[in-house]
Amino acid sequence: LFDCPITFEAQYNQLVVNEQALNVPNPSHNELCKSFAINLCKEGMAKQNQNQQLVSRVRSILQSSPGSFPAMTDVAKSLGMSARNLRILLCEQDVTFQEIYDGVRMDSAMRLLTETENTIEEVAHLIDFSNSSSFCRSFKKWTGKAPSQYRAVR
Repeated sequence: LFDCPITFEAQYNQLVVNEQALNVPNPSHNELCKSFAINLCKEGMAKQNQNQQLVSRVRSILQSSPGSFPAMTDVAKSLGMSARNLRILLCEQDVTFQEIYDGVRMDSAMRLLTETENTIEEVAHLIDFSNSSSFCRSFKKWTGKAPSQYRAVR
């Protein structure tokens, strides 16, 4: 179709088009299709923005309660919906409540390890882990480093 070389397993996907070719009128131009496509894009962007706001709101609710993070049912209640509806809306964004929860805990842990002198046990407790060993396992899974290694590098 484009009569050009194809590179498989390239670092990124790209299609390079000569700038002059972009200025050539499209002989099959259809104003109705153009209008429909633009409206479809606007609707998709609005929905994406709305859903991103939901993820941000969930994250914000979790961040407002450090050390005693609310359960999904409590977060859903704060948002004026059921836990089931929250789960469905998050699923539409390809994210789970647990992923957001873990992200908030990871961010909190990283901040506590770099900005405070709290012990590993205290950090684990502050981000809602029952013991430091489960915290250390999770932290290593998140960052690839043990909390003590992370703190030493920072």
